Amino acid sequence: MFAYSRKIIATSTSCLISKQGPPYMKIPSMSRFQSSIATESPSVLPAVDLNQTIHNVEGKVSQCEQIITYTAKSKYHLLNALNASGCLISHNNTTYSIPHNSGLAVLGDARMAGVLCKWWWGKSPKAHKGQWTQIRHDKCGNGFLAQLGREKGLHECIILSPGAIVVSDKMVATLIEALCGAIYLDGGEEELERVMRKLDFHQHQYL
Repeated sequence: MFAYSRKIIATSTSCLISKQGPPYMKIPSMSRFQSSIATESPSVLPAVDLNQTIHNVEGKVSQCEQIITYTAKSKYHLLNALNASGCLISHNNTTYSIPHNSGLAVLGDARMAGVLCKWWWGKSPKAHKGQWTQIRHDKCGNGFLAQLGREKGLHECIILSPGAIVVSDKMVATLIEALCGAIYLDGGEEELERVMRKLDFHQHQYL
């Protein structure tokens, strides 16, 4: 036992060396590692204060309603569709805590696809699946939705975070999807179909 013990020499806590083998890897101290993290971590940009209240959105709401030819019974869903900020929004002297429009866009995307599928199936029940795939690609893709939103001027209705000035194509596409969700919740599928026709969704060779 003593003979075996003499084969191993314990040096410092920084490394362990064997008489007959190569030294083990030296492990740097934890304090040095933590210091490295502190000095090399990138600076964090200040986050948007979600407690800020965005005012003067009445013009955006009115402009949007004129473009889509639909007057919302409740402005809440419409404000939700326009909201790309996540901040509090004041409309007609009432302050709303409204979520970002990305959630509503999920519902809108599904309802929009449902209307398109209904139109497609009603036109030709014997149509093959490839046609529907093409319709979804042409009418539900972000490229088409962003182009549609800009052509109609709907991109000017987006409620941005304070200080933000750039409206990306993704934001415009999300807006169109969210608007479909808002119209469906506020007015039902019949109104959604009417607005989608107004926005030329029905203009397709398979519809």
